[in-house]
Amino acid sequence: VAHRSDSSDAGDGTSGWSGHARHKHEVEGATGEVARVLGAHDLYQVLELPRDADEDTVRRAKRVKSLMTHPDKLGGAPGAKEAFQRVTEAVDVLSDSAKRRQYDRQLQAEEAAARAGAAGDGTGGDGMGQALEMPCPSCGSVHTAAMTEIAAASGRFCAKCNTFHPADHGDCWIDKQGGLFARTRVYVCFHGFVLDITEYAKCNKMLRTAQGEAREPNSCEVPFKFGTVGDKPGGGTKSSGKAKGKGKGKRR
Repeated sequence: VAHRSDSSDAGDGTSGWSGHARHKHEVEGATGEVARVLGAHDLYQVLELPRDADEDTVRRAKRVKSLMTHPDKLGGAPGAKEAFQRVTEAVDVLSDSAKRRQYDRQLQAEEAAARAGAAGDGTGGDGMGQALEMPCPSCGSVHTAAMTEIAAASGRFCAKCNTFHPADHGDCWIDKQGGLFARTRVYVCFHGFVLDITEYAKCNKMLRTAQGEAREPNSCEVPFKFGTVGDKPGGGTKSSGKAKGKGKGKRR
């Protein structure tokens, strides 16, 4: 499950943001705006912008925050270089629609996973709660399906069409966005909610075909279709994943 890192991980080589959408960087001796920027948990907080800010607002924030953190303007103050880099990173991602869309999806998934972890048994909150339990036919244990904030109406990214397709109830797909070092995730649509079932998928060898070949992420076709039996929102799902379309490998 995605989690927040308190330090800047290696970038993905494409978009400019770190391996985690939510992270902060602390430098001893940093003060004022420099310390605030370094302590921001996400790129919107870096620029002090709402998540629906348009490109003009991002550009205005760039001018202000760049001046307030520029190492030359601050005489090499502790953390100024790192803060200026974070401002540059935030502008680079949030001013590019494709990078921003990918970043928003990752940020939402990490926040949902963090809430699911904090919820513990997943019974708190409204609707379905923060997580479902999935009995595993492979190991005999139970895996957690973490709630995400991914909208089912545009849940499946398709590399071939370069767009997002809607996800129907039972659709299960493999997702990998954010560059070479991005994590591969497996999602399933469950009564209009999108759940992260990556650990369940790994345990059941859903990431590979029966021939041992890696399944392609971000595919146009839905590789798996889950049939739900006696599923209860907020309690647990007794799902039997069955391959569909190109995914003909048997689940063990």
